[in-house]
Amino acid sequence: MSAARDVIAPLLAGINAFDDHEASDLAFAKRWLDATSDVYRRQKPGLPSPHLVAYFLPVCASTDRALLVDHLDARAWLPPGGHVEVNEHPSRTVERECAEELGVAPRTVAGPCFLTVRTVKNPKSSHIDVSLWYTVELPAGWALKCEPSEHAGARWWLLADILSAPAGTVEPNLSRFLRKWRDGGTSTAENG
Repeated sequence: MSAARDVIAPLLAGINAFDDHEASDLAFAKRWLDATSDVYRRQKPGLPSPHLVAYFLPVCASTDRALLVDHLDARAWLPPGGHVEVNEHPSRTVERECAEELGVAPRTVAGPCFLTVRTVKNPKSSHIDVSLWYTVELPAGWALKCEPSEHAGARWWLLADILSAPAGTVEPNLSRFLRKWRDGGTSTAENG
């Protein structure tokens, strides 16, 4: 087993499928992990395919809100995140991307608690992202900001507004993630 698989396999094993869709995605990810020697994106926009991505959702349970960014390329509101760099632990990706995209270090990182497999349609080349989803808590008093080269903006959304957003407005798997998170179905492996 490769070093990357030694790290990623326990993370996948720690995710409890919330629904049939996630169970199917987890089965795909486990087969892919068993069959590949490379889980990292090495060439933009998407080679090799599939490759690992880490999303993180800043959530505030007391106000029932989550922070989303208006992603320029995706033209939709997404959780922040990015590609896992070569030999980088996905929880470290979350910390790095939080600093790069939001300009702050997270107070806490929890997860991964959800997994998606999605084909990304790109004019240059379609590819498959295997995405590990985390939640983070941001420090009190953090001033809302985002990375202007990647995002048109950032804002806190009421969870109810995310769940009722028209198709194409938000990341397609976000409502499933939020239902799982709200239901407490986020049993996870160690952060690493």
